[in-house]
Amino acid sequence: GRCVVNPLPLTLHLSLSPRQREVFDLLVSGESTASIAVRLGCAVKTVEAHRAAVYRRLHAHSAADLVRIAFGGAPPPPPPSLAALTPAERRVFDLVVRGVSTPAIAQQLGRSEHTVVAYRNSIHQRLGTGTPADLVRLAQVEAKADAAQAEAEVAA
Repeated sequence: GRCVVNPLPLTLHLSLSPRQREVFDLLVSGESTASIAVRLGCAVKTVEAHRAAVYRRLHAHSAADLVRIAFGGAPPPPPPSLAALTPAERRVFDLVVRGVSTPAIAQQLGRSEHTVVAYRNSIHQRLGTGTPADLVRLAQVEAKADAAQAEAEVAA
């Protein structure tokens, strides 16, 4: 038989839509995405979108994280978020990710190169990154999460 899942802490429960909660419960009980789609009478793509939203909202990185959360363990710490950046840092981040050089960023923003370097250092510190490549990867992860969120909202 299947195991019984403990209820999520109220704050986590409230962060999920009713459909996301259903998907969460079925994932934790060992159901595959395809079998969840059959049970819920929806497309596999829809379940995948809900699963992505569950992972994002609960800050889970794996099925093991979901099981840990379901049985009362603390969720993992949230990944670094671009929301942690100031508006000026976000403008610099966006330009760095596009491959714009420090002198060109300084010219575009009307700042000194020294100020742009200070922003870049602050960005790396806030996001726990060390290289421009790390920033590009983080931007890609955020873009995928945003796309999954939009798809889940459309599917709901």
